[in-house]
Amino acid sequence: MNLKDVWKEQKDFNNLFRHLPEGFEEQSDLTQHMVLCIMSELNEILNTVHWKHHRNIPIKPNPQQTLSECIDVFKYLITIVQAWGFTEKDFIDSFWKKSMVVRQRRTSEFLKNVNGETAVIDIDGVICDHNRGFLLWLENFYELNNFTETDDALRICKQKIKKGYMDAITRKDLFMNPHQWQDLKHQFRISGYKEFMPVFDDAKEFLTKIHKNDITIVLLTSRPIDRYPNLYADTVAWLEREQLPYDIIWWSYDKADHVVENLPNPLFAVDNDLSSVNKFDAANITAYWLCREGKNLTNILNIEPSSKVRLVNKLQQIPIGD
Repeated sequence: MNLKDVWKEQKDFNNLFRHLPEGFEEQSDLTQHMVLCIMSELNEILNTVHWKHHRNIPIKPNPQQTLSECIDVFKYLITIVQAWGFTEKDFIDSFWKKSMVVRQRRTSEFLKNVNGETAVIDIDGVICDHNRGFLLWLENFYELNNFTETDDALRICKQKIKKGYMDAITRKDLFMNPHQWQDLKHQFRISGYKEFMPVFDDAKEFLTKIHKNDITIVLLTSRPIDRYPNLYADTVAWLEREQLPYDIIWWSYDKADHVVENLPNPLFAVDNDLSSVNKFDAANITAYWLCREGKNLTNILNIEPSSKVRLVNKLQQIPIGD
């Protein structure tokens, strides 16, 4: 007997009472009902142990009863997961992804006082080829039938990215209105595809060199993890899948403030966003503005970065241990 058998048994049992919910409203209703059932069963678990320390009520240990009540909770939990269309494999995969997340989160939260030198590295546009990954997802996993001009737009975007003329894809590049664009970004963020995003060719070598020089690698991202917690799991799974060295993952919309508040000795920061780079520079942190594919945005946009900001076209131009 394995989880697959357990999964089938619970599904067959549930089919005796109800059909699988169809649509978001039915799924929500069933989830609400199952959560209430779980809350009741959690109370049953408490009743098997001595937890009211202010009361002198004798309770004899009954581990089998405690286990039985835990099984009730688990059966209701499986029912919720099945209601949302997940299989036992999805459950196992998500369990291990979540385990990686809680371990990494513990590291990030309990090791904030890093005494040695640290390198602060942005993810998207620096080590993750976000533009190319986004286009791959659009081409292979998203229905574009409603957007008549999108096919041509995708072709143009790929050409611009290849030539190094595009920092980020916007709704205007894909001829989408704001509502369509927000829906597109939502679907991308919940798709799980960030676990499979392409990596820039120079990223692993760069991170490995930092690691070999005993510099703590802090990956600092502005991905909206506050609104999409699954992005944290996708990011950790992506790093493990690609075997990219790192020590800590942090999230913040204001990266420079987060670094100043939590890192006593940042050696340098790397970002492809000029506004973030300027904030690092204002905080007296050596900042590298990464403009890939040989493009020089100081010429294109007529922006002169401060003398402390280093403009680089590839990660190998950043001196490590030299």
